Amino acid sequence: MHHVSGTLHPVSFSATALGCVLLVVYVIRALMLNEKAARRWLAARGLVSDERNLAVVRRYLWRLRWSRVAATLIFVALGALSAWALHWPLGFVTTPYLLCILIAESLSPAPRRGRVRSASMQRRSRSYFAPVYALAWARCALWSGAVLGLTAPFLSTQSAHHLGAAVTHGALMLVAAIGLEVALDRLTRRALPDRTLDLQIDTAIRVASARIATAAGLGGGMVGLLLSVGMAGQRLPASMVTGQVITLSMMAAAGVVIALLIPLRSWHPRAA
Repeated sequence: MHHVSGTLHPVSFSATALGCVLLVVYVIRALMLNEKAARRWLAARGLVSDERNLAVVRRYLWRLRWSRVAATLIFVALGALSAWALHWPLGFVTTPYLLCILIAESLSPAPRRGRVRSASMQRRSRSYFAPVYALAWARCALWSGAVLGLTAPFLSTQSAHHLGAAVTHGALMLVAAIGLEVALDRLTRRALPDRTLDLQIDTAIRVASARIATAAGLGGGMVGLLLSVGMAGQRLPASMVTGQVITLSMMAAAGVVIALLIPLRSWHPRAA
């Protein structure tokens, strides 16, 4: 691609504009948060919409939506900066979802616990609240894209400017991969409430957050992996089989992402 110094390439401009549109949408959704949104969240998961549950869910959605706004603002700024400096927009569509989960969990208050407490000596794995196979796929895509991008200088003979963009992209994917692990670790290590009713709503929130983080990791990981392959100069064989494999892989990933965003009405832990 040819770029003009000091100007934005049309693709870079479109990506930055898309980020601004997403930012506006997220701000509107955060401002429109009310009791009805909390009721819909509870109803979609088959939970009772009593006063206590509504208050807990409203606080959770408030943390989640405003964290998403803050994370998107950061990545839109980074995307615009990279488009101007590297002539390649950094991804900011799915990565803010990972960051917003981490921020929301970091701001979560400690659960109410009684004077008599019980503890389990068995440590929960990071995949405890997340779908195991989808999470494994997301991890594979994120780490593969990160490694391929960071090793681009050793795999390609392209210009230093192009390889710099590839390394930057690989570093971003590495940050996303680490962010996914940190967010899941925070989800699983936070103490559980003692009361059964509190435990029910707390578990539903953790499962929802884990599924959002996994969906963001999978979607961003697959797109980022394809970009890493192209930016590192590894041209895939131009054959019908290769095209079909790529198409089917992206369609399968999109289907899994959509399935992960559908609320669960029942959940049971599954060992990794």
